[in-house]
Amino acid sequence: MWSRWHIAHAFFAVVRAEEHTRRPAPVGLIALTRNKIQRLFTTAVVRPMRDAALRLDYHRTLCGRDHE
Repeated sequence: MWSRWHIAHAFFAVVRAEEHTRRPAPVGLIALTRNKIQRLFTTAVVRPMRDAALRLDYHRTLCGRDHE
């Protein structure tokens, strides 16, 4: 059975392979690794979504207190 970790690992491996076939690393630079792609994805997508969800929950908590 596939866990979330396995699915995420497979996703980033495919992204890495696709990136390397479409755009090879520039001369003198190292190609992006699967781990680096995962870190970039986490920084650009996951954290902002998590922060927005936390802010929304906090806002709901405040609004709920105002109506009591």
